[in-house]
Amino acid sequence: MGLLKFLLGSVLVRKSTLVSMFIALLSLSDYIWLMAYKVNMPSVAIFFVFFVITLIIFINCNSSHISVRKLLLLLFISLYFVIKSIYNNDNFGVESFTMLLSFLTAFFCYIIFSYKNLFELLDLFSKTLLFYMIIMVFFELANKASGGVNLIIVFQNNLAYLLLFFILYKRLSNTAGYRGGDRAFKYSLYLLLIYILFAITEFGNYRVQFKIIILLAGVIVPFLFERSIVKHFKLFKSSLLIFIVLSICFFWLIKEQIELFINLSGRLGSGLIRIEIFNSIIDQFKSPADFLLGLSLGSSATEFKVFYNNSMYLLHSHAGLASLLLDYGLLGIFFLFLVPCVLLLFKVRDYPQSFLYAFLLIICWLYLNILYLSAIPIANVYNFSMLPLILISINLFIKSTNFEKTKNIS
Repeated sequence: MGLLKFLLGSVLVRKSTLVSMFIALLSLSDYIWLMAYKVNMPSVAIFFVFFVITLIIFINCNSSHISVRKLLLLLFISLYFVIKSIYNNDNFGVESFTMLLSFLTAFFCYIIFSYKNLFELLDLFSKTLLFYMIIMVFFELANKASGGVNLIIVFQNNLAYLLLFFILYKRLSNTAGYRGGDRAFKYSLYLLLIYILFAITEFGNYRVQFKIIILLAGVIVPFLFERSIVKHFKLFKSSLLIFIVLSICFFWLIKEQIELFINLSGRLGSGLIRIEIFNSIIDQFKSPADFLLGLSLGSSATEFKVFYNNSMYLLHSHAGLASLLLDYGLLGIFFLFLVPCVLLLFKVRDYPQSFLYAFLLIICWLYLNILYLSAIPIANVYNFSMLPLILISINLFIKSTNFEKTKNIS
């Protein structure tokens, strides 16, 4: 009853409620895709609805704030997709249009967030988490009522992000002295705990994602040592840089051991099948230009024939990096995947708390896109999941550093 009264009051008082509801729906695109798949709804139709609603909110939120620089960036994105489509006109299809819509939707979302101050973002973030949990629980109940199996496997793939978002909101709101979203945060946390209890009772009726268990451990450990990291921040950054350089240099030496570990982790078939899919993708590239620029926009929607254990499977790329390679090539991976990570860390490099959270968010994003497909705008709707919440988080990092600057000056 308290939750219902809060929601009714929020709808009547806060204008950000509608935006937060829509951002939550965008972040639940993996659940929406599962339902749409059952009724044979094409991905482009879902993305078109997402795009139109985002465009309306964008115009409503930014009608007096649209800068020439933002318009030029929008024009560049559109021209890039047009040129790529002309270059690959033989393979041009509805998947290419879907990718354009997904990119524009993400672009409009980011612009909406960038014009909000820190407290407005924290308010939007807390309510988005609440609506995310409410709608997710509703989808679970509706699916179970209709005779479907539980959706916990989808929940597992988003759990590392959710953990990070909840801790991020709590830490940054405390640092900034913001208390406006306490009730929304409290209700969303209750719903998260209820869903985890439901997952425990359903144990044995879904496949455990071992990659998420490893990722969760990697995210939780730095939080346990957060005070020490903040206290010895320069040492942390230096150690991190050395570790990254060594990892790149020695990756090929430990590659076979990594594969062995993955394939002996309880999911023998999964690891080997992913390797076969990657080999099938590499076979599609016929020239250096293919490697540099990709095959064509929308190629990430391609299903590949994979033979394993005397059976033939039709499977998508199963990895975000592979999908980006198909669509954009090595240049796309560099400019759309690696450069944003470096720029984000550079932006918050002098602020221990924001740097740590940005680093952990990047770790989640990199890890899940190496072993899975996560929060990247490609042709399949469910891969768009969590991207809007990630974009809010990025804006929160940046706005929190500006807040710290202002507080230090005053």
